[in-house]
Amino acid sequence: MTLFAGCTSAPQLVAVQSTVVGCPLVIPCQLPASNPINNQGVSSELDTCETAWHDCAAQIDMIIDCQNKQKVKQQAKALQTEGTHNE
Repeated sequence: MTLFAGCTSAPQLVAVQSTVVGCPLVIPCQLPASNPINNQGVSSELDTCETAWHDCAAQIDMIIDCQNKQKVKQQAKALQTEGTHNE
């Protein structure tokens, strides 16, 4: 078999790692079910419910912050693109 000088093994391809650019997905906030049978149970369930609302609010705040940052980046990119077209 004749092997031509230009025919050699190709180097192995490096796997490309993709990165998702965007904000986290919103997951539904859920409040735990409760069935307190005394005042202590009511107090405990109130604490649990407040914690669940806090977790939900923190998630929403994180996503709003992410969206605002993306909006600023998009606006800056648009201004840069607009600036290069005007020159």
